[in-house]
Amino acid sequence: ALLTLTPGAAEEIRRRWDREATVVPHPHVVDQRTMAVAADCRARRRTGAFRVGLHVKSLRASMAPMRLLP
Repeated sequence: ALLTLTPGAAEEIRRRWDREATVVPHPHVVDQRTMAVAADCRARRRTGAFRVGLHVKSLRASMAPMRLLP
C-alpha cells in the first residue's frame, strides 16, 4: 500500500510512477473545537494589514529572537 497526506502528493506519485496512493489526511494536533475558536478569533481581528509568522520551535538558549522580531 502507498499512503500520502495530500492529494497533490498523490497526483505527483501518479504522474511520476504511475502508482495510486491513498490520501490519509494529516491528523489534527488540537481538537476541532479549539481550531474553530481560533479561526473565529482570527476572522474577527483581520485588519487587512500584512502579517508575517515566524516559527521558533527550535529556539535554543543562545538565541535571541526578540532582538529581530520587533
